[in-house]
Amino acid sequence: MRLHNYLTVQGVRLARSSIWDWQGQEDGLLFILVSSSNGSYHHEDLTLRLEQGSALVVRQKGVRCRLLAGKWGLAFHCFSLRTEELFPLCDAGQLSLLDDVLGRLENPRLYGPSNPEARASHKLLASMPAEGSLAQRAQVLAIAARLLSREFDHARTRKPGFLQPEEHMAQVFEELSEEEFLGLPVDELASRFGCSRRHLTRLFHRFFGSSIADLRMELRLMKVASLLRNPNAKIIHVAEQVGFNQLSHFNACFKRRFGMSPGQWRKNIPGKDRLAAQDSTGLAWRGIRAGAARSAQPAPAMGAALASVGPLELREQVCANAPLNAASTGPLQLTESLGS
Repeated sequence: MRLHNYLTVQGVRLARSSIWDWQGQEDGLLFILVSSSNGSYHHEDLTLRLEQGSALVVRQKGVRCRLLAGKWGLAFHCFSLRTEELFPLCDAGQLSLLDDVLGRLENPRLYGPSNPEARASHKLLASMPAEGSLAQRAQVLAIAARLLSREFDHARTRKPGFLQPEEHMAQVFEELSEEEFLGLPVDELASRFGCSRRHLTRLFHRFFGSSIADLRMELRLMKVASLLRNPNAKIIHVAEQVGFNQLSHFNACFKRRFGMSPGQWRKNIPGKDRLAAQDSTGLAWRGIRAGAARSAQPAPAMGAALASVGPLELREQVCANAPLNAASTGPLQLTESLGS
């Protein structure tokens, strides 16, 4: 039997000891999900036992194979995908791994009934929309993506030099200066990260829980809080130094972030901390860099962006420097410090 209707699920029920022959013509993959009873898959000298709830992925390429029903028959669903139909499922990194994944599937991959990918795939199969609909074809791709996800994970760990998204982001941040991050247009910043503007926005939301603009604003305001410790620095000059062109906009942003005006902030700094201006924003920037390096898990909401990415080393440095350092604290912590 040959499968010609790609992205279409076919249900097959075999009687006891019946045989289902199949030969793939184009380079692609065959997916088989066993619905009930059991049987076996045979190809040359290879035999795999198929149980209810299992899933099998076989690479097509002129391969001839057969399924043999067991004592109580065998029922399964199957569909086939050409290689190019896998492209929409992959990002750039996964496309670079696709040949490795297909190479691994030269040997059929069997997922047992207890395998999470097999269970999730059967759950998707059970809720399959009407045949021939767009939703049904999307569900077929979802099953394929679920079963192939483990194969991409294996290929990624085996390929030398391949960087996880968080590793790539940390690497770019390490090479990026604070001035470049604050001053570069977003399109140029995206080119530094090797992605589109839209994808860069998604990466920032994933790893920092904020937009690029919000993180830039947070860093500028941390710089302001540091510079205001110098009693001789005029507020308007501090605003201009960090890139604010309108004093009214600067005051509004500062008050929204810290709950008070820049002048009130300065008055609340203890006298012993009114030192000569030491721009400790460098600590905050290093905190962002280190946060990117440690961002395997998405950060919480932006409410305290730098607090959420600031590492332990940043906090230790701040404590060692003694003066109040906004770069190491979130809004609540700053308010508590000022009120104490």
